[in-house]
Amino acid sequence: MSFTGHKQVEARLPGHMAGLASGKDELRLVDKGLKCLLEALWNSGIRTVMSCEDQSPTFPGMAWIMFSDQSGALTFLHRYWLEFHNCRDQLLVRATGKKYVMVCVRFPKKRISRLVKIWQNWRR
Repeated sequence: MSFTGHKQVEARLPGHMAGLASGKDELRLVDKGLKCLLEALWNSGIRTVMSCEDQSPTFPGMAWIMFSDQSGALTFLHRYWLEFHNCRDQLLVRATGKKYVMVCVRFPKKRISRLVKIWQNWRR
């Protein structure tokens, strides 16, 4: 368990995303429910900083991902809208930081499995 209270598992961050000179992949601990989605995002070149599979009790049923830049967040939101634009999902988008802006997107966790399929099939 982590400070989030969710089971953590190792996810493979591609070496070019990890910023390692060796280019070797790196293992990162992530919430089990977001592992496949985060790996699919990373393999698509989308950088993330933090995430949580369920924000209970504050926002039950909502997951969130913090992206390291606006580009990644906007790409995620665009793909999300293309897939779920007919749904009545409530999303929260919040930008933080002064020198480096990071964008957090909160979305229904029931969408995770579909998002994994979208990102596994998407190429930049």
